[in-house]
Amino acid sequence: MREFSGSHDLLRIHRGLVKKAMVVLSVLSILGVLAVMIFLPQLLANLPAPSGLSPDGAHLLFLRLSALPLLILLCLFLSISLSLNRNSVFTDQVVKRLTGIQVCLLLDQLLYLYAAVRTHLLLAVVILLGCVMLLVLATLFKEVIRDGGEYYTDSSLSI
Repeated sequence: MREFSGSHDLLRIHRGLVKKAMVVLSVLSILGVLAVMIFLPQLLANLPAPSGLSPDGAHLLFLRLSALPLLILLCLFLSISLSLNRNSVFTDQVVKRLTGIQVCLLLDQLLYLYAAVRTHLLLAVVILLGCVMLLVLATLFKEVIRDGGEYYTDSSLSI
């Protein structure tokens, strides 16, 4: 019986570390996106232009526009990570934040669909497909959280 208690404590510590790591990674991701948005002209000036495209104002504007939904998405992910740390995952606020993540992913999909059609770049198509996969995952998580919240509420009422 004692081994089980020790492994349970170890699992609880591991879960706590994962929750804290999610918050740290969220903050680092937000700071990284902000740094890229600020230093984007300098970064583009040092890179060779793919397919003969020059990093002009239109490309810079597009990259910054596509980074805004990503930044909002990361902020929403940070708030979900903080809710996870407080053990309040099965709430309507988390479902609303997941809906916000879905909207951000949809905006990014539309932006990269436009870029893929306009420039015929394979990179835009790859990013578009990545956004589609993330949207499917966000929808799945939203439904799991919504159903988990209902089960949590039902089990709390039965006790």
